[in-house]
Amino acid sequence: MTITRYILPILVLLLAVTTYKLGIEPLYEDIHVALVKEAEVKAALVEADAAQERLNEIAKRYESFPPDAEQRLSEIIPEKVDPIRLLAETTVFLERNGFSAKSLAVSTDDNGSGEGGNTGGLYRTYLISFTIPASYDIFRTFLRTLEDSLALRDSADVSFGATSISGTRGRSPELYLYDYNVQIVGYSLR
Repeated sequence: MTITRYILPILVLLLAVTTYKLGIEPLYEDIHVALVKEAEVKAALVEADAAQERLNEIAKRYESFPPDAEQRLSEIIPEKVDPIRLLAETTVFLERNGFSAKSLAVSTDDNGSGEGGNTGGLYRTYLISFTIPASYDIFRTFLRTLEDSLALRDSADVSFGATSISGTRGRSPELYLYDYNVQIVGYSLR
């Protein structure tokens, strides 16, 4: 009887350990994995909600743009530049602002020396060169007009020379006409 007294508890203990190892422990591991996955899914849902809110905010901002915003943006930095059209637009810009240009020329940065060029960079540059005969005050007005224009341009070079006009003796130097040689760098996306 003493042997049965010890064998039955040992068998029950072995049965309990075996049940735990084979049945309960794998369930605990599965539950733990499921809880980790649930936490990841909840975090992803929170991120998705935040992304949706951000998308809604961007959509509202996009809808609040003025109707001509896309056209104005294409004036600032156009997708493409046609050199002949650019010559015509520059001539119109100069004439509209009361300036007659001599030797107007446009060239593109085809050697790839700039950030843009044709080398697959972010943008392409082009150089507009022209000469304006004007007094200093009128030339300053031209520079202000150019600065206020919507297109993204940099003044690359400005040089000047005297114009020979008869009857300039005795006149104030502010009234003399000078030939201003101007080079402007413009940009386009392609």
